[in-house]
Amino acid sequence: MANNDDVNQRIEESAAGGRQTNPDERRQYLGSLRERVFLAITVGQLPDPDVLTAFNAHLADFKGYSALINGKVDNSITGAYIKALSSGGIPFTLVNDTTTPSDNAAMGLLIVAKAAINEPTVAITAKYPDGAHSADPKEKKHKGFFDSLF
Repeated sequence: MANNDDVNQRIEESAAGGRQTNPDERRQYLGSLRERVFLAITVGQLPDPDVLTAFNAHLADFKGYSALINGKVDNSITGAYIKALSSGGIPFTLVNDTTTPSDNAAMGLLIVAKAAINEPTVAITAKYPDGAHSADPKEKKHKGFFDSLF
């Protein structure tokens, strides 16, 4: 009798798609896990031209990764990102599941790795706070002692 119950349970699990680890986290990160995310842009940040500029300026940082794009976001907004990813040779996937959130706080675009990388900072505004400007030491001129006197 117990063996028959095991078979029924396995059939029900198979029909439902089987068990999944961290289902809430996977919904939030477009099917991926937080530990695999290198960069995250929310739906509300996608239309911001400064975010797009920072994204394009640091496109070389994304080599070896792939992108997940929220398919519920209007193509007129994601089109510039798709074009940038294509020109940079970075593979991308549009995620349009029924469980994919589309509010402004939801993830709009993720740069992800195949394995866990545990990046401490993933938000684009925190990772690249100065946008498209790089931290070039030539850009910042430090005043010397005599400059501060005169």
